[in-house]
Amino acid sequence: LGQLGSLFLAENRLKSIQDIPAGLKKLSISGQSELRAVESDCLSHLAGLEFLSICENKQLALVELGTLTALKELRISGNGIEAIHPRLFENLACLEVLDLSRNRIGRLCPNQFGQRASLKELDLQQQLIEEIGAFTLSGLENLEKLNLAQNRISVVDWRALRGLKKLRELRLDKNELLSNR
Repeated sequence: LGQLGSLFLAENRLKSIQDIPAGLKKLSISGQSELRAVESDCLSHLAGLEFLSICENKQLALVELGTLTALKELRISGNGIEAIHPRLFENLACLEVLDLSRNRIGRLCPNQFGQRASLKELDLQQQLIEEIGAFTLSGLENLEKLNLAQNRISVVDWRALRGLKKLRELRLDKNELLSNR
């Protein structure tokens, strides 16, 4: 399988991920009803991976993906994720698209995503987020699209958006905003 560039394993009943062929550019392991964790060592040999989809896996735990240094697009929506591990995005300097939609994230910390100058699209739709603090989005200066729709956001510290000079699309629909100041 040395020439295999894409592997789609969506909607199976995998309990663990192992023996993934090296050299992949695209990997989808979405819709695994039995999968509970993706350990960093099972993907560590995929240094050239550019696209990873791990969506709709119920209660999935992700610790870190730092060895996937070529990753450009990461889709981890619908996994019941409640918090973002501080090292999850460490060393993902090429990441352009991050989809965390339809999880259960309730709080975003200051500098939550680190220095992600390459990030252009961030989808945090359908979470439990109540507030966007002043430094939540710092380090995302090249962000073009930000989706915060369908949360519980009542307060946005607009200083959080000041550094987003390239932002073209901001979705805050279906929240609980009290003021647009």
